[in-house]
Amino acid sequence: MKKILIFSGTRADYGLLSPLINVLHSKYKLNLAICNMHFSKKFGSTINEINKKKFDKIYYIKNLPKGQLNKDILNSVNKGIDSFSSIVNRTMPKLAIILGDRYEMLSAAMTCFFLKIPILHINGGEITTGSLDDNMRNIITNLANYHCPPTFKSECRIKKILNKHNYIVNSGALGAYNASLIKKKNNFFFEKKYKFRFTKKNILITLHPEKDFNFKLKKAKLFFNELKNFKNTLKIFTASNSDAYGLGINSLISKFVKKNNNCIFIKSFGKNEYLSILNLVDCVVGNSSSGIIEAPILKVPTINIGLRQNGREMSNSIFNVSFEKGKLSGALKKVLKLKKKNIDFKSPYFKKNTPQIILKLINNVFKNEL
Repeated sequence: MKKILIFSGTRADYGLLSPLINVLHSKYKLNLAICNMHFSKKFGSTINEINKKKFDKIYYIKNLPKGQLNKDILNSVNKGIDSFSSIVNRTMPKLAIILGDRYEMLSAAMTCFFLKIPILHINGGEITTGSLDDNMRNIITNLANYHCPPTFKSECRIKKILNKHNYIVNSGALGAYNASLIKKKNNFFFEKKYKFRFTKKNILITLHPEKDFNFKLKKAKLFFNELKNFKNTLKIFTASNSDAYGLGINSLISKFVKKNNNCIFIKSFGKNEYLSILNLVDCVVGNSSSGIIEAPILKVPTINIGLRQNGREMSNSIFNVSFEKGKLSGALKKVLKLKKKNIDFKSPYFKKNTPQIILKLINNVFKNEL
């Protein structure tokens, strides 16, 4: 069996890749390189979510940034390249699979490029100008050999960037596919497990750093001040990621939850529980891609704040606001009064057979190229 090396650094990407791993593991020898946030209690110790039975070999790389400054991110990238190069040289896979646009995936892509391991890049071709991910995504796209963008427009964008058309296939987004098939858990499951009570109105909140955030986190502090106005609404927070100043945001969340009622902070629900609780809330708030890709599939409106997701294709169920004072409060009051039947949730990211589309591309690659 031909060997494929899959990279994962966060709670998000492993959950997204799970259905693809399920269709690949009986046909190919799968190795997994896990790194970054998976090992950290601060980000939910998501290493426990990995199904080890799906892999012939798992490699562990501890390159979580030691701090939240950009220099700490750079050191993590360097450590990732050094560790990944050792693994790739030892295993020599026929293909590497890289999803998304984070800095640990940039380390993986650079390693594979220089060691001449072909790369399949998933979720390239998008635009998010308010995040450093935008720059890294484009670099990975240029380093990769094969591409599964999540929308028609992102497919066209990659073809234009690379000036080629072969092995660039719009697969739809794995996140949208996962959301469409989720086995939903009810209110009582979450209330019992996490010891809280749903209220009449409930919101799910995830805030990540923007490109221009600094240690003062003025925009984030304004965001939390706006949320204070919703005392009777249950506010369910999940952790920010390990980007620069993500730890600072998580500290603000912890302080907010201690000082305010109707709040709970769960660092990571895991894929299935996250999608289940998303299905139960009245609105998603913040700047996570899950509000753009998964929420519309579950017919949950999103308030997307700031510029992190600026440029991304969006459903009409997504309401964009700035960090300007009063904007979030005004939008949230409006959205919580809306009836879902009056909202258009049609998504550009959904295809009903995303893992099979990617599998078909991989099969063709091995048949014709590798």
